[in-house]
Amino acid sequence: MSYTFSELKTDCNAILWPEGTPENLTTAINAFYQEAMVDIARYVPCLQERNESVYEQCSTYFRCGTTWLDAPKGYITKVYVTQGDNCQPVVYHQTTPSEINCWSRRLIEIVDSPANEGLSELKLGFKYPEQSTDSTSGRALTGLWALDTRGNGGRIIIAPWIQSDESVVVEWSGVNHSWGDDDPVLEDDDSMLPLVRKAVRMYVRHQYEDAYVCDKVQTFACKQAYDDAFGELVHECRERTRQRQADPCYNETRSLYKTYVAPEAAAPTTNETTTVLAAFGDYGVDDANELAVANLVKGWTPDGILALGDNNYETGSASTIDENVGQYFADYIYPYLGSYDSTATENKFWPVLGNHDLDTDDGGPYTDYFPAPINQRFYDVVIGNVHVFAINSGINTAGALVESTGNSSTSIQAEYIRDKMIRSTAKWKLVILHHPPYTNGSSYTPGISALRWPFETWGADAVLSGHSHVYERIEKSGFPYYVVGTGGRTLDSFIASPVDQKAGSVAAHGALKITATCTSLDFEFINVEGTVVDDGSEDSPYVPPADTFTLYWGRSTNTTLTGAQIQALSNSASASIIARTNSYAAGTGYLYFACPDSEDPATMMVGAFALALAGSGEGYASTSNGLTYTTVTVGSTLYRLYRTYNTLAGATSIVIT
Repeated sequence: MSYTFSELKTDCNAILWPEGTPENLTTAINAFYQEAMVDIARYVPCLQERNESVYEQCSTYFRCGTTWLDAPKGYITKVYVTQGDNCQPVVYHQTTPSEINCWSRRLIEIVDSPANEGLSELKLGFKYPEQSTDSTSGRALTGLWALDTRGNGGRIIIAPWIQSDESVVVEWSGVNHSWGDDDPVLEDDDSMLPLVRKAVRMYVRHQYEDAYVCDKVQTFACKQAYDDAFGELVHECRERTRQRQADPCYNETRSLYKTYVAPEAAAPTTNETTTVLAAFGDYGVDDANELAVANLVKGWTPDGILALGDNNYETGSASTIDENVGQYFADYIYPYLGSYDSTATENKFWPVLGNHDLDTDDGGPYTDYFPAPINQRFYDVVIGNVHVFAINSGINTAGALVESTGNSSTSIQAEYIRDKMIRSTAKWKLVILHHPPYTNGSSYTPGISALRWPFETWGADAVLSGHSHVYERIEKSGFPYYVVGTGGRTLDSFIASPVDQKAGSVAAHGALKITATCTSLDFEFINVEGTVVDDGSEDSPYVPPADTFTLYWGRSTNTTLTGAQIQALSNSASASIIARTNSYAAGTGYLYFACPDSEDPATMMVGAFALALAGSGEGYASTSNGLTYTTVTVGSTLYRLYRTYNTLAGATSIVIT
């Protein structure tokens, strides 16, 4: 049976538009069907064209005892070596261990190249001499192996060197990018037709809803339905593929393949790409600090700048955005339409929305100022060998969620990011957003829990954010979160006991330098003085300075105290942590304890008993951890004042945790 593309469209249209397709949208809907088949066939081998390439010995390259050749576009299904008309394993002789090491290093170099992103796990088809059944001569008993490659630029390595009378046969499946009405969708297996029709139908429905109905909720539901149908189809194809004849010499299988003539091989070139990125947030203040950070990152000649939000203080106004952004980074924005001179010929500036950017018209000046696609609220971009996924955390300065698609892990933008990330073939994947999922910055601890998406599960290598005006590297089960809110705004401080913090600094402004090669992804936080504060190689947690605040405690018969009376209490001490035991001399009166408002006692105990504190009836209405207090200004610092409910006599101690 042959089921054609025209029949597929007719059957799907009958369900999607039982009254007939909209006449004015016929061209657009046909384009959706084309896109559906290309998208599905790219990942479903059962729907791909089968081809065969034969490479003669003279059309291959040789290096370090290996034979290697350009891979065709598509999925490699089989690679084997033939001698004449026979399809038999070729026996090779490995002369020395150094020769083995030489070509092994070359294979690793090729696999790690950005040109070969998407290669499957390296599968060797030889045995080391000590593992060979012929240990005396060290013969490799199979002598061949294959790599699965997608798209352009891949290499297939045959190890070791093929002989002059041998040919390399490559069987592969490719994607048809232009479907005619008479082209067969499935030629020999109609049992998969229901799954194909469902997946194609859901794709077209999703695209139609997104383009012409503009109901985001319905569009999202259609996208989920497509993903589910797509998953069913992939699963079924894989199950059937497992059952196919795997013998490369099986003639009936080979006869199904079309003949493909390999192009003349070009000379091999080295493709060692290094991508340098700069990342920082909270910079748009038009002052000396922003200038210093801008000059710092420009000195790195970055391939891209990742601006982690709060691009335009104070309110994200259209009247200030050019002086806050374009004045410093016009040479990286393209097309740049501001008033400053620019030499940019391609865009290298990739921002995300921050809370201050959202304060005017929910980010309207931001989207008007930046060119597409960076004016989108969320997007993705490939920069060299790094795939960057930009998220709108969507919270304005008032704390309101203004992102219409939501910011949870099940939101529309999360589905977009997940779908893009799991299908990405890039070597490295970075997530950028403004609000940190985790932070130890004193103003924003512990971060935004709604933004703790399963990034690592989706394939990300790191998450970069700003908002908290600190630099820190946090690791959660070994996965790194970088907070780089050091672009220009006044720096913050850390809480007394940072959680999961591997490095931290609030000493000076700076930026994160990211260097991505074929084999490594390195992060360095460098301040404006040129000092490498953190290179990610060793733990260097922030240690708060000693004696950062003053504690006061003592007795008084007064029912409350002024700031001056707090300072006049009989005991005081400089401290960096609040946990301690405070002693009270014998006397009569209420027991008082005062600490900065930023500190937060968990318990107060006399021996093993919780201390009874004055409550709202006595004017101590504020509550934290079940402890009641009032606030009083001591000097210029706001303090919490705690008081016992009753007056107490005799010497005693209070344990504070």
